[in-house]
Amino acid sequence: MFFLFKALRRITERNRVGKTPFDIAIEKGQLKCVKHIVLSSWLEANIDMRELIHASSMKNAIDREQLDILTFFVSEPKRFAYIIHLLVELNGRFFNL
Repeated sequence: MFFLFKALRRITERNRVGKTPFDIAIEKGQLKCVKHIVLSSWLEANIDMRELIHASSMKNAIDREQLDILTFFVSEPKRFAYIIHLLVELNGRFFNL
């Protein structure tokens, strides 16, 4: 259990190209991993979900057609609320989703 908590603490750390483990899980279509991260009680208590589910992570899932991950993101009201409050930049202007 200690290893899991240690790993979850590092979930928002970025690698040398600026990706988090969560970003990579989305890219690879690892729904089980995404769920494990998002549904962690430790994570919910210690990390703001907006650090994980943001415009880049949503764009990443959409660009890679990760429909199962997108469905998971919108399947719970709290996660869905984060998504609809995201700002998206288009040609220097910002819009809500």
